[in-house]
Amino acid sequence: MTGVHWSNSLWSTYEDDFTKVLPFDDVLVIIAAYGGDPKQIEWQYRTCERLHGLGKRIIYRIESRGFQDVGRFVEKWTPILHSLLSFGDHCQLNNEPNHPGEGFGGPDWAVAVNYNAYFLRLAPALKVAVPGLKLGFPGLAVRQSDLNWWTACREAMEAADWIGDHVYAQFDNWDDPEWGRRYELLQEMTDKSIIITEYGDSTPGRAIEEKAKRYKAWLEKLPSQIQEAYCYLLSSPNDEWQEFVLNDKAIEIVCSAKRQSQPETKVEVSTMPEFTYAFGFAKLYEQHKRAIGRPTSEQVTLPGGVAYQYTTNGVLLYNPDSNECKFFKQATWPK
Repeated sequence: MTGVHWSNSLWSTYEDDFTKVLPFDDVLVIIAAYGGDPKQIEWQYRTCERLHGLGKRIIYRIESRGFQDVGRFVEKWTPILHSLLSFGDHCQLNNEPNHPGEGFGGPDWAVAVNYNAYFLRLAPALKVAVPGLKLGFPGLAVRQSDLNWWTACREAMEAADWIGDHVYAQFDNWDDPEWGRRYELLQEMTDKSIIITEYGDSTPGRAIEEKAKRYKAWLEKLPSQIQEAYCYLLSSPNDEWQEFVLNDKAIEIVCSAKRQSQPETKVEVSTMPEFTYAFGFAKLYEQHKRAIGRPTSEQVTLPGGVAYQYTTNGVLLYNPDSNECKFFKQATWPK
């Protein structure tokens, strides 16, 4: 399955976009009306209607630009989402809320905590109002405290039906776990389906055809937990985004990618080997990093020698009586 992000203009649509989009299976469309203009929503609805007529599966991104009154938000979006369900049932709520320009307050931890609570109020209300809606936790701005946000928003992510992600890389770091494979950090935190709602190459001066070759190689290595990936961008009226706009040759390269899901090894906690404290924490991280997750606290030693350290997926515990280090998932944390 190959996907593309539709134009990032809320009004302008180039007529040839409806031809350029034909090789793609899926399309992500922004649905937003920041000023409350119903004509804008009508324009976007007609775009979706045409894309649906072309046989495209559509995923939506609805935006509010900052925290909104939950009741008013649900009241406003319920009829819109009902009308869009016939075109597709996947909807991402907001976009990059950790980005200062999106109106939520930026990447700070306190903002993430507030967004977690906001999502937990808003998501259930929307799902009750629009039965059948599959709501996604938003893709975050890359390397703007995104790891902290994923940690602070664990409850919101659990409440979502799927998790959005953004991947941007440059130069030769498409195979780097901190850049092109940054989704692996998200995989450490959730077993839910992940949809990469934006990916792109921001290398200055690199031709779009050369970027497309890297996209193809990257797409072919995506693991099965990544449900879909949407290339940014089909078109844009803004000069700042022209370096990402796909041309016909780049589209041909991207759409030739043959997805070959990589085998994934998951380690069950019950089968994890135990290690002595001298090597315990380090060895467990080394051999079972994905199952354990990233550390979220300092290692703490209590009176009597018991030591613990929290991670994104559970807790590491050292028992001085047995001289062993064990890992417990959240659901099995010792009381």
